[in-house]
Amino acid sequence: MADRGSQGIGKLAAALDNRLKEYSSAGSDFTADFGKISSNYSLVCNTFGEKIPPDEYSVCALRAGDGSASKLKKGDRVLVIWVQGEPVVIDKVKRGKSLK
Repeated sequence: MADRGSQGIGKLAAALDNRLKEYSSAGSDFTADFGKISSNYSLVCNTFGEKIPPDEYSVCALRAGDGSASKLKKGDRVLVIWVQGEPVVIDKVKRGKSLK
């Protein structure tokens, strides 16, 4: 039996990807992906297996639930949106069961 958490995450990524495609203008390329911050802060995306150095990707101003700044750490799982070929880390991603 498949892991329901994985199915939910996959559905979320597909929904975000579809929504971004709806709102993208002609010539723009938006793709949603998951990634992980590696030990040297490089980004490794699920659909692009090469390490992307920290100076070659952007990061949104991450905010924790209480409004305080949230910094990326080694090993963090992240949501990445590719905007015209540039990876942009949108936020950290956690499994639903880790929120309890």
